[in-house]
Amino acid sequence: PSYTYLPNSGTSPSINDGYYAIVNNISPVSSTYPNAALMNSCSGFTGVQACSNREFNGFWDITGDHTGSTTSAGNAPPGATTSGGYMLVVNADLATSEAYHQVIGGLCPNTYYQFSAWVKNICPNCGIDSNGHATYQEGVLPNLTLVVDSIDRISTGQLDHGSGWQQRGFVFLTGPNENSITISIRNNAPGGGGNDWALDDITLATCPPNLTLTPDRPDTLCQGADDTVRFAISAFVNNYTHFQLNKSTDGGVTWGPAGLDTLNRADTGTVVPNYNIVTGQYVDTLSRYFRVPATTSLTIYQLVVASTDSNLKSASCSYTTMQPKYVYGVNCLIALPTTILNFRGQLGQNGLGNLQWATGGEVPGLVFTVERSDDGAHYTAVGTLPATAVPGQGAAYRFTDPAAVAAQSYYRLRLTSGGATQYSQLVLLSNSGISFQVRSVQNPFTDQINIELIAPATGNATITLTDLFGRPVRRLIQPIGPGLNTINVYGLGSLPDAAYALQLQYRDQLVSQKVVKIQAPRR
Repeated sequence: PSYTYLPNSGTSPSINDGYYAIVNNISPVSSTYPNAALMNSCSGFTGVQACSNREFNGFWDITGDHTGSTTSAGNAPPGATTSGGYMLVVNADLATSEAYHQVIGGLCPNTYYQFSAWVKNICPNCGIDSNGHATYQEGVLPNLTLVVDSIDRISTGQLDHGSGWQQRGFVFLTGPNENSITISIRNNAPGGGGNDWALDDITLATCPPNLTLTPDRPDTLCQGADDTVRFAISAFVNNYTHFQLNKSTDGGVTWGPAGLDTLNRADTGTVVPNYNIVTGQYVDTLSRYFRVPATTSLTIYQLVVASTDSNLKSASCSYTTMQPKYVYGVNCLIALPTTILNFRGQLGQNGLGNLQWATGGEVPGLVFTVERSDDGAHYTAVGTLPATAVPGQGAAYRFTDPAAVAAQSYYRLRLTSGGATQYSQLVLLSNSGISFQVRSVQNPFTDQINIELIAPATGNATITLTDLFGRPVRRLIQPIGPGLNTINVYGLGSLPDAAYALQLQYRDQLVSQKVVKIQAPRR
């Protein structure tokens, strides 16, 4: 506004007071030598060192733009035949005025944005004295104000030449129904004798919430069982409070509302984030309990979060978890009489996984399929073995995975005969060593607690459940083996609904976690 655009800076005409240009090199001759001579020391310098390489024959910088750079130095000046990013170069008008103005639409209401820009004082020697004579020193320093919707938000302060490119900006919140703003940059200092500056990388950005699946693994449950779908919501601002839980039953092709859970809680609503002083974020956890369909199925759940209910309905103003929850429903009523007496594994030569298992009560036509997963979620068949025992008897089997074990690889057996299928427990192998860790704990619980833990070697795990007064209400010593172990603590239905402390001890390591007993949902 009120400035004159100079399409080509060139050597003539010059970018005088009240003019601006859009260039990729401030040098009027596209010089790539930033250390050319400056006024008033031009005598004797020729070629790349001559003052004529600079604007006004010896004053302005020779430099490129800032885009892609993260430092105050910015980019090197490109030559006349070299591509380079562009910047706005302003020779401030003698009168203070607005120097940049833009309307930006497509914004989301009730959303925090950061408005910022990179600016630079481009003249080290443009000063003049009270008589208008050149001093060949730094003159009037640029001083800009960043404005949104005619409200001054932040001033750059005086920009000295030696600091190079400097970023200035602030965070603001759009109104409840606001989807566009007017941004402007006002020039606070008078032109003449300095106040020459460049502007680049005007940015309007927002910081979305982080949506995490907890625990980050799928569930395989019997048809008709209940499952917990839990997502953690964290953000550096406290207004991502509206959520919508969706599900897909066709592998993620289409999505719809998840519906009421088993406790009759809605799939949409609001959460109340709490500030975590350690992470500096506002966090909350959303939990819902859904019943697995009565048929073999795959149900996928995803969480959508936004700052308002209207934003929740907008794809551009809402955020969806990148890792959905997979729930597999399997038929647990049709069981093979075959029993897996033990299923173990160890890391062999060249990092290959060696698996061994023994069976009892084999049936005719039984086939073992070895399945592997490197993420604990998606399994792929890596080999099949036909059963060899006489029907009704058992046998021992060995299998070596032809592919090397990853950092952590899970194995399971799928037993099939006729139309019946049965799965074994999991075996975990690692090429980087396994440490004791609790992988998952059912929380809240009703009449039992299902626990998955990983152990580096054979031993005993001691599970103790205590009330809030520290009194043990259940204690279990369970033998465990190396890798992944599943432990079930049964007979807890008679306990009062309350919070308890669950302690899991393996050798000299102890893990304690708070769990909550709730009443079983009515059928």
